[in-house]
Amino acid sequence: KIVKKKNEFLGDLKFGKAAKSIIAWKGIDEAMLSDGVFVSIQHTLEATSDLDCSISLVKLHYYKQAGYCLRAFIENITLPLLFSQDPTAYDSWKTAGYRVPRFRGKDGLLAKLVQSGVLTNTLSARTSTLYDSLNAFVHSSVTCMIHSGHETGYWRGLSFKLDEFYN
Repeated sequence: KIVKKKNEFLGDLKFGKAAKSIIAWKGIDEAMLSDGVFVSIQHTLEATSDLDCSISLVKLHYYKQAGYCLRAFIENITLPLLFSQDPTAYDSWKTAGYRVPRFRGKDGLLAKLVQSGVLTNTLSARTSTLYDSLNAFVHSSVTCMIHSGHETGYWRGLSFKLDEFYN
């Protein structure tokens, strides 16, 4: 069953988990900004904008584009962790002379954060898996495209789709 009544979301476990995660980020963001504990105010503010944009796009049923924003959110909350360990890289980034390292892989951002002790292997692996899932939105996987289903006659248009919302 695809259609849900609006009030049924109050008892939906996946929706509840997403809502709690958003509320948690808002609390973290507020604490970081009020205490000045951020490494890069640009990334902190951008991450919140990415999350807000993702939420807005989901409300309009633009699931693929919402996935883009979630991936950008992950990048913008992770890169400052590297900058916290390497202020020279941050200074270089501010002058636009910095090439952001790839996110995953042997010499990727996550590997560097594990090597420096900022992330555990477990958290790095979970982040890598999530990032990989979000890549499907960025790289237009057929299952993530708004207009998928045309070839089979099951295109549901720009409408609420519980399966895509969960994805």
